[in-house]
Amino acid sequence: MKSLLSILILLIGSAATALASDPNSENTTDRRERNCIKHGNEAYRAGDYAKAEEWYKEALQYNPTSTLSLFNLALTVERQHPTTKAEKNQQPEGTAATGNANAVDDLYGSPKALFSKVTEISRDNNLRQASFYNLGNIAFNETDYAAAIEYYKEALRIDESNMKTRQNLRIAQLKLQQQQDQQQNQDQNQQQQEDQEQQNQDQQQQQDQQDQQQQENQDQQQQQSQPQQQTNGNQTKQNAEQILEAARKQEAQTRKDVERRQNSRSTRTVVDKPW
Repeated sequence: MKSLLSILILLIGSAATALASDPNSENTTDRRERNCIKHGNEAYRAGDYAKAEEWYKEALQYNPTSTLSLFNLALTVERQHPTTKAEKNQQPEGTAATGNANAVDDLYGSPKALFSKVTEISRDNNLRQASFYNLGNIAFNETDYAAAIEYYKEALRIDESNMKTRQNLRIAQLKLQQQQDQQQNQDQNQQQQEDQEQQNQDQQQQQDQQDQQQQENQDQQQQQSQPQQQTNGNQTKQNAEQILEAARKQEAQTRKDVERRQNSRSTRTVVDKPW
């Protein structure tokens, strides 16, 4: 598509060559204005766009509403600083020319504003048609295909036989359709991504709940097992004490039996001689 954009810019230049040389425009009656436009055209054709810009600005000082000077200045500025999508929001908006040079200054940096001004105030259909055409090219380069379509349609309303305008209109319509399809695909992909993220969040939340429930069950089981363990420990201790007590009793009984036998022997009568 780069080759097409280059062609569109060249077509802007072609319009400049054809229209900037028109000596019969009703807005070029002043001799000094015509002289400035003449020098500007010479500089433009020589490729000295900075010098051409100076001449066209000087012509506008003599006649701020000169649509021919405005148109040629727009071409010159566009040649030096082609409008791109990145520059779209940096272009100043133009204000109406009122005879004050400061009002014209507001237009100088914006070919779009200059061409728009020509479409508003010019009675020359050739200038208006070329301005709409070039506005369409600028919008196309900004990838604002919807606006480009409207500008090309305005140009065709003035000259419906212009095949270049009709061709560019068709190309802009195709690009707009591609742009809309791409945006639709992006929206669908974005929605699918959001749905997937939501599904992942739901799964993670469900897993967290399961882990929490499992941990609670384990804690509950541990709490239930602790009293039983304590009871078993108490029973073991009681059994040991009972065994120990039984052993002490047995030992005491044995000691009593020994003492009783010993006492019984000591109380017997001793006979030295038999009777």
